[in-house]
Amino acid sequence: AALAPPPGMPGDPGRVTLRRLNRLEYRNTIRDLLAVEDRSSEDFPSDDVGYGFDNIGEVLSMPPLLLEKYLRAAQKIAERAVVTEDPAHPAARHMEADAMGLGAPGRALPNGFTVMVSNGDLHGSVTLPRDGIYKVRARAYGQQAGPEPARMGFSLDPSPERPTVDVSAVEAAPAVYEASFTASAGRHKVAVAFVNDFYDPTSKDPKNRDRNLLVDWVEVVGPIDAVDGYPESHLRVFRGDPGGDDVAARARAVLVSLASRAWRRPATAEDVLPLEKLVVEAVARGDRFERGVQAALVGVLVSPRFLFHLETHPRPDDASAVRDLDDFEWAARLAYFLWSSLPDDALREAAEKGTLRREIVPQVERMLRDPKAGALVEGFAGQWLTLRRLASATPDKGKYPTFSDELRADMVRETEMFVDAVVVEDRPVTEFLDAPYSFLNERMAKHYGIAGVTGDRFRRVALDGTHRGGVLGQASVLTLT
Repeated sequence: AALAPPPGMPGDPGRVTLRRLNRLEYRNTIRDLLAVEDRSSEDFPSDDVGYGFDNIGEVLSMPPLLLEKYLRAAQKIAERAVVTEDPAHPAARHMEADAMGLGAPGRALPNGFTVMVSNGDLHGSVTLPRDGIYKVRARAYGQQAGPEPARMGFSLDPSPERPTVDVSAVEAAPAVYEASFTASAGRHKVAVAFVNDFYDPTSKDPKNRDRNLLVDWVEVVGPIDAVDGYPESHLRVFRGDPGGDDVAARARAVLVSLASRAWRRPATAEDVLPLEKLVVEAVARGDRFERGVQAALVGVLVSPRFLFHLETHPRPDDASAVRDLDDFEWAARLAYFLWSSLPDDALREAAEKGTLRREIVPQVERMLRDPKAGALVEGFAGQWLTLRRLASATPDKGKYPTFSDELRADMVRETEMFVDAVVVEDRPVTEFLDAPYSFLNERMAKHYGIAGVTGDRFRRVALDGTHRGGVLGQASVLTLT
């Protein structure tokens, strides 16, 4: 009864336009579905705006360029999410020293080693499949001279770390040395460097006159940090895997579970049959099962059921037909309104039981307590009050000499915390106009001429007698208007 329209209100909601995910929703959905923080959506064309908002179905078009970018993004995300090699035997990306770039005086020797006769490096490039911990290994020895052994440095850009090791090995017994790095997915420069050249031509001992470093090969091994052998993203993709030798049955179970979450309603075996065939064909030609699922994941992510908020209609040809949303559609609308992301397990479970609409109030209260509800402030309030325009605002320095990038960021922070408090604390909507409080740190308090606030931390501050209550008196809105 609480969900019925008020007396006198027409029951026909009109035609609902098919709406695709906007860029924020896409990024958050990938994060919550696969535990992958991916910024591919930043390369998508800007979402068109209608009535000040970028989630209006009528203006969210699908140009060919965007479809191409969706495909590239899905391929990149699938590569990062799914581990296709055996985690017990991490892949080694091997480079022979004589095939690498030489950034030091030296040369390749007949024994396969490359000698560096002065400080400098051997460098190459590798493509890493996902974020994680990797080992850089090198087989080397030193032509020893001077008071210390030859020393070798490792680097895996853009990491600022440059660990070094003593290379005490000699020509008769070269050794393998290694260092570990935390690296992101993608292309990286890898290098080993000679860092402590020594040369003393006057030494009485000819063997103690010149220290050099000789390297046979370099390799990058990993990732080596997965929990139980696999990262969280991989475990989420294979959540429904029953194991066993029946490839088709395994693929079907994995894809029904994955697609049901990605498409925001239960998927059937028939729905995922084309994707199941991709996995079976991959295994038949000798690929690992995981490689086939990786290809199928791309299909899941470029499906209209993922990219659009689909709400099926029993009579699509009858424009006058009216129906109630089902519980899965309720769950999706709730999740994308409050979180700008897909429904979580609790919402899906309530939808499956058919109890969601009866427990709508406690579900909303639970969702507002979740940190993901920050998307409501970022997505709704940021566009309602056009806070995104503040990044390009340039107040007159002559009139406002204290304006700075730090103050600009604080202005946005004040408004976001204020809107969040009104929503999460269920305060009267009139407080948007006349709240007797706001959220300030020392810099914002000084800007307003309010005493007694110190430090960078934002806290609730009473605005007694300032006539500044509500969003219309906040520096962000005043700067923009």
